[in-house]
Amino acid sequence: MLGVLIGSSGRKTDGTINRNVLRSAGYCKTIREALEFSALLRQSRKTSRKEKLKYINIIINLLEMYDIENCLVGTPGGAGLSVEQRKRLTIRVELTS
Repeated sequence: MLGVLIGSSGRKTDGTINRNVLRSAGYCKTIREALEFSALLRQSRKTSRKEKLKYINIIINLLEMYDIENCLVGTPGGAGLSVEQRKRLTIRVELTS
């Protein structure tokens, strides 16, 4: 799986992972999952899993997302979040990292 995420050459070129690859692999179906995925992978290893998940709850409450946290992200132009909601999700993902 890692080879698919970072490419056949075995190295990341620009520090990003194709979102479609993540979705097809079953990651980040809901807003909460996207935030958890970001926090668990990008926060320090010294921070416990429990603390990372607690921080996600703080962000969700701080940004008043509790009513939409389980909404499907979906695909651009398809079912799921609107363009504006996607932009906001991107900002929130950065806040949790």
